Amino acid sequence: GEDKVYFDADALPEELSISQWRTGDVMIPFGKTSAVHLKKFFEAKKLDSAAKGSTPVVRTPSGEIIWIPGVRRANFANIGPAAKRIAFFSIVREL
Repeated sequence: GEDKVYFDADALPEELSISQWRTGDVMIPFGKTSAVHLKKFFEAKKLDSAAKGSTPVVRTPSGEIIWIPGVRRANFANIGPAAKRIAFFSIVREL
């Protein structure tokens, strides 16, 4: 899954927030150019409603979703040859 992700640290905003996903939320997945409803990602992962309800999203200050931990990362702050600093995020799940 997508329990660990890397971003170009210099392309990230200074602050990010973690929130619950909302009906109608969209994200442009890594490697793509058009937005997809989060519901599609959850269906592809075969998450039940309880799992969907407890899945957080990481957002920019403008509300753009850049990562759904354990599900998918966005096409945002991608690491390229010019990247000087890399930000690493991971999620740890309780057993």
